[in-house]
Amino acid sequence: MKKTTIFIFAIMTCSSIINAQKKFSVYYTGESKSNSYNFDKFIFARNFFADAFYRTDLYKQLSSEEMAQIIETIRQRISKDNTIKFVFPQTNKPDAQLLFSIQPETKDGPIIILSTNFDQENRKFTEEDENHLVRWYFIRDNLVIYRKNLFSKEDEEKFIKENEKGDLAALYIFDEVKENDSKVETLINEILSDKNSTDVQKLYAYLYKQEYNFSIGKSYLAEIANTELNEFYNKNEGKSIDKRYLLIKNMANSEFEIMKLIE
Repeated sequence: MKKTTIFIFAIMTCSSIINAQKKFSVYYTGESKSNSYNFDKFIFARNFFADAFYRTDLYKQLSSEEMAQIIETIRQRISKDNTIKFVFPQTNKPDAQLLFSIQPETKDGPIIILSTNFDQENRKFTEEDENHLVRWYFIRDNLVIYRKNLFSKEDEEKFIKENEKGDLAALYIFDEVKENDSKVETLINEILSDKNSTDVQKLYAYLYKQEYNFSIGKSYLAEIANTELNEFYNKNEGKSIDKRYLLIKNMANSEFEIMKLIE
C-alpha cells in the first residue's frame, strides 16, 4: 500500500485550483468531472471529516464550510482515473497533504485510499515517509465503509453477549448491511432510558442518535439530537463527564454543520 501511495505522489501532474481564502490547493490527475458512484452523503462525510480532519488536527485550521467543500469535491469527483490531492500551506514547517485515490481492482473489490504526510506518533506533518496516517475504505454499492466497520457476525455476537449497546448501534450504523439500520433506534432508546447507563454512554448515544438520523435522511431529528447532546454535555461537563469528552461534542457539532451544508 505504501509503495502505491508514493508512486501516485510521484506521477501526479495536475492542474491547481486555490480556494477563495487560499487555505488550500486541490490537484487532479484526471478530468475534474462528476463521477458515477453517487456516494451516500452522510456515510462519505462522516468517514472523511473524522479521518482527514480530526485525526490530522486540520480541523483546527478549517471552517465547517471549507471541510464541507473538500468532502464534496472528493465525493463528486474522485474516480479510478482521477486521484485528488489537497495541499494546505503551513508556516515554517512542511505543508499538510491529503491524497484520495481509488484502486478499482483488489482482492476485496474497489477501495478508496486516504494517504497523508501526517506522522501519527509525533502528531505533525513531515517530509519523511514514516508513521504516516493511511486509511482505506471499501466501496459497497454507494457506501464507503472503513475496513474495520465492515459487518462482523463475531463482533455482533460479542457486543450482544457483553451488553455493549453503544458499540452494537455503531456497528449497525456504519456497516454495509442496510437492513441493520432498523435495529439502531431501539438500542439508542434503551441506553438513554436505562438508569444503569453511565453519562458517557448516554453522550455517545446522543451522538449515535444524530448520526443514525442523518443516515436515514431525517436531518430534522438529527438537529434535535444535536441539541440534546450539547445540552447534556454542558450540564454534566466536569462532573459525570470528563472534559476530555469535549472532543466528542466538538466532532458532533462539526459533523452536524457539515451535513447541513451538503444536504
